[in-house]
Amino acid sequence: IVITNRENSDKKEGVILSQDPAAGKEVGENNKNIYVIVSAGNEKVKMPDYVGISSKKCAEIEKADNIRTVTSESKESNIIPEYVVEQSEKAGNKIAKGATVTLSLSAGRKNIKKKESHTMPELIGKTFTAALKEAEKSQIYIGISKHEYSTSYKKNTISAQSIEKGKKVSGGTEILLTISDGPEQMKVPDVVKKGLEEAKVLLEQQKLKHTVTFEYNDEYGEGIVLEQSVKAGKKVDEGSTIDLVVSKGAKKITVPSGIVNSSLETAKDTIKKAGLKTEVVYEY
Repeated sequence: IVITNRENSDKKEGVILSQDPAAGKEVGENNKNIYVIVSAGNEKVKMPDYVGISSKKCAEIEKADNIRTVTSESKESNIIPEYVVEQSEKAGNKIAKGATVTLSLSAGRKNIKKKESHTMPELIGKTFTAALKEAEKSQIYIGISKHEYSTSYKKNTISAQSIEKGKKVSGGTEILLTISDGPEQMKVPDVVKKGLEEAKVLLEQQKLKHTVTFEYNDEYGEGIVLEQSVKAGKKVDEGSTIDLVVSKGAKKITVPSGIVNSSLETAKDTIKKAGLKTEVVYEY
């Protein structure tokens, strides 16, 4: 048996889906191979993190990722009511495409006193879990409105909050948070053998910085990039610095004085010291 391919299927992983030649077909004595396609099982998708987001947002995500969700009993929490508190599958796990995931929604807190005034805490820079503890102390509700790339805040920490710290808020106030996805991963362009100005534009388009070192080069003209510190095609954090080595062109040398009226040997020595090569041609 020769396995020629693996395909996603509702069949269990490892089950043979088809064969060639087909059963019952007569084949030559020397043709002893049977070629088969084997099931790879259901296609897998990465489980999203629903905790902290609204049920409406969940519906958008599950449609994009082909995941079905159902809700179970609500639970008390300082997450905004009707936002997700728990999920049956851990975020990041690989699950079958079309699988059903159970979500628990927030029922709010019975002990929150809406008439009491509280000082809005600083949530920026904290994880959502740490922010929940602050929310409980301050009698407020929190939820996630969106994720954004950030070069200032670590991945999975809060980069913005809808009400700034220090303001007075009443119990039960709902605060929307932005979660950092960390720096965006940018593909390094190939700028070797390109002009410096073009290289700068290509790097800026990828949100990358650069430094420039110049050196003489006999092969490439002035302003041509000779080297880049990170290989083209590699992915790096947004804002990373790529070091460039750029040609100054061929080094120019001033022809020395004192050649005329000197002996041939002295002239050759003077020219050599200036960095030039000598070739003596006799013409009569």
